[in-house]
Amino acid sequence: LTVTTTSSPPAGTYPLTVSGVGDSGTRTATFTLVVSPVAPPDSVVTNGNFEAGTALTGWVKSGTVAAITSPAAYSGAWSGRAGSTVATNGDSKLTTAKFTVPTGKTTLSFWYQVSCPDTITYDWVTATLTDNTAKRTTTIVPKTCTNGAGWKLVSVPVTAGRSYTLVLVSHDDNFVGDPTYTQFDQVRVT
Repeated sequence: LTVTTTSSPPAGTYPLTVSGVGDSGTRTATFTLVVSPVAPPDSVVTNGNFEAGTALTGWVKSGTVAAITSPAAYSGAWSGRAGSTVATNGDSKLTTAKFTVPTGKTTLSFWYQVSCPDTITYDWVTATLTDNTAKRTTTIVPKTCTNGAGWKLVSVPVTAGRSYTLVLVSHDDNFVGDPTYTQFDQVRVT
């Protein structure tokens, strides 16, 4: 028996049942196919492409966060979402584990798409990058509130050999009529 999947199946655990019918009756066997997430070769951020699925493996989570498949990710099947399609109260954060930039890598980049039907006074997205080695935090996405603007790319320089932490935040004021959330995808060091 050969099991074939698509070229890029979503990471996860898939039950398989094989049945055989013969003169002596029907026999059934159950197997489990495990598809492990594949990080892009240029990434040092654990699960920066969010393809590990619902667990948000590699990310420190606070507030209301989820791995989602709809609305569509920037690339692949999954993206990370901070905030919710229903009103939430305060900050929802996705934070990377500390990562060290390898030799030859000079840029941290990621894509984000914000759904903010309110105003920046009450709701927003922001992102900060902490250089743990130099003990310096930089705001790389200032408070932003847009709606329907599509995916935006953020690219910032990083230094090889240094340790960094990225914090992605979506803030909502818990007003029922205008929930704010932000999707993130393809967090990479290149």
